[in-house]
Amino acid sequence: MTDLRTGAAGAVAMKYCTSPEQEVVGFIGCGAIAKNMARAAREIRPYKGVAFAHDGSEEFAKQMSDELGIPFDVVSSAEEL
Repeated sequence: MTDLRTGAAGAVAMKYCTSPEQEVVGFIGCGAIAKNMARAAREIRPYKGVAFAHDGSEEFAKQMSDELGIPFDVVSSAEEL
């Protein structure tokens, strides 16, 4: 339940604290919370996802891209987000 609640809170923040011109969403970490944040953010508006994690970022990017129908890239460091 925590990952769902956190994902929803991230989507609310995206809706009210960003503008539609901000098209890229970065994810540091690619676990359950990141997945639910990506899903909830997609309900707000389309975006391009960028993911970084020590493990699992390739799988996360593919799964989210397939599920949400939006592009996801993987970067090798948090600084690249």
